[in-house]
Amino acid sequence: MPTLYLSAPRNKDAATALHKNFSTILASGKGPEYAIARRWVTQLKNGMKVVIFNRADQRQAEGLLIAVNLTGQKTPQGILRYDVIIRGLREAPFSNPPAVDRFGVAVG
Repeated sequence: MPTLYLSAPRNKDAATALHKNFSTILASGKGPEYAIARRWVTQLKNGMKVVIFNRADQRQAEGLLIAVNLTGQKTPQGILRYDVIIRGLREAPFSNPPAVDRFGVAVG
């Protein structure tokens, strides 16, 4: 089964009002307002592995996808935004995750 990879900003300076930093996502189990391209959305399945990572600090957390909920928001390019709900999110050793798209998302 594929894995969903989500990049998390390094700190509040990199995070926007829509995005939270790695520590906040780890604590809440929710990746808020990710713009997920249609090509990725079609591959998402409940129970699949999710990896949240911060490449700059070499931090990573892993859990299982519970839900991907539409927020009703879109990017200026028309990409829909989703809240990614993750069960059992726990910090894990950094494994140099694959490259993500410009919205910080990949499935692989």
